[in-house]
Amino acid sequence: MKNNLNTLSIFCLAISIVIGSWLISNSISKNRLSVPTQTSSQSTNKLFTESELATYLGLSLDEVKKLGPISDSQGGFEGVLPYLVIGKKVYYSKASVDKWLINNQGYGVQ
Repeated sequence: MKNNLNTLSIFCLAISIVIGSWLISNSISKNRLSVPTQTSSQSTNKLFTESELATYLGLSLDEVKKLGPISDSQGGFEGVLPYLVIGKKVYYSKASVDKWLINNQGYGVQ
């Protein structure tokens, strides 16, 4: 009888270890899946410089400069891409650029 009780105790301990390990691995997997969604919502508000935007779009820096703000004849700026000027620096909002890309699919830019 005592031998059966030891066997039953060892079996219950083994089952508990397996179930506990499974629960821990499931909670770790769920936490890993939720991290990118938090990071992507933060990167939506990102501001790019011209060189960062060139990397993001896969264009050369010269191509991005052609799409960015260029002085017009009236002393203002004109650009194809949406941009922000803060001080003397030009920035591009990731969300605005993504929206511009979606709205301008199939159009050529010279």
